[in-house]
Amino acid sequence: KAENLKNQNARLGIEHSVKQILSGHSENDGSDVKAAIIGQIAQTDDVIIGDTEADILTAKQLGLKGVAVTSGIRSKQFLAQMEPYLLLESIASPELRAFIIDVHNK
Repeated sequence: KAENLKNQNARLGIEHSVKQILSGHSENDGSDVKAAIIGQIAQTDDVIIGDTEADILTAKQLGLKGVAVTSGIRSKQFLAQMEPYLLLESIASPELRAFIIDVHNK
């Protein structure tokens, strides 16, 4: 899955703006587990992109911008309730590319 995400980033032209891809899931991977792992490497201008509530809650716990994509396992309505910084249909959304480049250039 991580290799697929790397390929998507290259097609979108944002591969130089992506520091690291963390991919995986288990029944025990709640936001606390993710925050503990990501918190060890995160910087204040990092962005978390994900398709679950745990991804968005992790971003909030770490004070990062969380981008929710609805092309995964959760619906748009469900993810909107998590109040992500940005809510998009897909990682391929042009808005995501523009957002990543803007954050990276600041």
